[in-house]
Amino acid sequence: MGPRARQRALLALAMLLPLTARAQQSTPARVASAPGTPELAPHELAGPEAGTILGRDVFDSKGENVGQLVDVVVDREGKPIAGVIEVGGFLGVGTRRVAIAWHLLRFVHDPDGTHIVMDLTFDSAAAAPEFEGPDNTLIVIDRPPP
Repeated sequence: MGPRARQRALLALAMLLPLTARAQQSTPARVASAPGTPELAPHELAGPEAGTILGRDVFDSKGENVGQLVDVVVDREGKPIAGVIEVGGFLGVGTRRVAIAWHLLRFVHDPDGTHIVMDLTFDSAAAAPEFEGPDNTLIVIDRPPP
């Protein structure tokens, strides 16, 4: 590294030090937003109050493990349409992804954590057509209307 490159690196480090010191402060800071809009205040949640749903186990109506929730399909307004569940296989080999209507999935909280219950049987999910991604025709498994 030449003297000019070393000088630039030291200058960049000197500029970053005040930023890292400010980032380590324990008081919650205001988050700046776009000009002309009010500042944002961070909202903190305790660990049990929040969590991710992706990767959670999905059980059928009989309590049998169907697979894992790996994706959520949303409409143009951001409302969930379907949960994409990876079903079947063994240790990730031979699995298939199927889309299950969002209203058929329930989130159950118990002392062991949060899991997802699907209001269908394992056989229904296993027989569903494979989810091929949002660029293709989306086939969502749902109950027929009464």
